Amino acid sequence: MFPVWFFIILIVLITYLLYITRPTEDNITVMGRNQLRKLQYWFRRS
Repeated sequence: MFPVWFFIILIVLITYLLYITRPTEDNITVMGRNQLRKLQYWFRRS
């Protein structure tokens, strides 16, 4: 069995990493554009 503090530290670490790497609104729009380009390219090829 793991001690309770181990789980607390684990949860804090995960949430901290998610907070750091969370996509900003700019990144979301850029990702959306890239996704559209990929789809258009895929449709043109097929």
